[in-house]
Amino acid sequence: MIGLPEAAVAAVRDPLVVTLAVLVLGGLLTHLLFRRHPLSRATLRVIFLVVLTVVLLHAGVVPYEPQARTGVPFQDAVHAALKIAWWLGAAWFLVGFLRAFVVTERRPREAKLVQDLLAALIYLAAVFAIIAYVLDLPIQGLLATSGAIAIILGLALQSTLSDVFSGIVLNFSRPYRPGDWISIDGSTDGRVIEMNWRATHVLTGKSDLAIVPNSTIAKAKIVNTSSPSGIHGITVTIQLDAKTLPSTGAEILRHAMLNTQPILATPSPSVGVKSITADAIEFDINFSVEELGQSTRAQNELFDWVYRHLAAAGINWASTASRPSG
Repeated sequence: MIGLPEAAVAAVRDPLVVTLAVLVLGGLLTHLLFRRHPLSRATLRVIFLVVLTVVLLHAGVVPYEPQARTGVPFQDAVHAALKIAWWLGAAWFLVGFLRAFVVTERRPREAKLVQDLLAALIYLAAVFAIIAYVLDLPIQGLLATSGAIAIILGLALQSTLSDVFSGIVLNFSRPYRPGDWISIDGSTDGRVIEMNWRATHVLTGKSDLAIVPNSTIAKAKIVNTSSPSGIHGITVTIQLDAKTLPSTGAEILRHAMLNTQPILATPSPSVGVKSITADAIEFDINFSVEELGQSTRAQNELFDWVYRHLAAAGINWASTASRPSG
């Protein structure tokens, strides 16, 4: 009965117990006092890690060796808590070093992706180290179990994982960037507003938000109309009455293009006779606009001017409807 209080007093006086108390108190004060000073908070954490390393090694507690039992449950719990704190602190330090020095020049999104993947591996390694050196559990069986669980999760999340890995490929290959106008398999056209690991968000010409899975984009034909420049070329087919003189029709269509404001002067627009039949004479009008988003406006305005010029010249449309393409 007398030995118990003495053991308790000895445990309380243990330098490692004092270290744990100081560590907890210091962590709370650091969080409260330096909440708005991340650099100072990070510096204090590094100092705590160095001090903790020195104290543990001086006390004969090696973080990367299996936990040695003292026979006093309270002291064993304190030693285990300090070793866990050391492993987590070391992982935090490595991740911080990684984020500070592993930088892909001019490609911040790729750098962030690499940093996140490496940080996850570091923390995972720290967890396995805690299991092996603090909890003293056989890590081989855990790794085997983790592998089986990973296979099950991989099969269950096959679609999601496909999107994630496709997103990683797209982030590194960069076939498009936020702000670019793209066409995905000719079915989804619009401006890219967001790219993440799972999907690409495209704002269509109808102001609808299309969320396209990355795995679908990775298999699709992508046309980036913003690269190498934002200029987008359009071809519009016009069919006029067969009695129209080709040179006269081409001249009228050329004047209609000059009056259409969205059409760029460079590259130079052109009008050419595509075919002549007994029923109609067909012209191809080729022009460019600044970006894909102006295509509809340019075509509408062009048709309006063509209609006015043809009406003023007394030239009729062919019986076959005109069809735009771009």
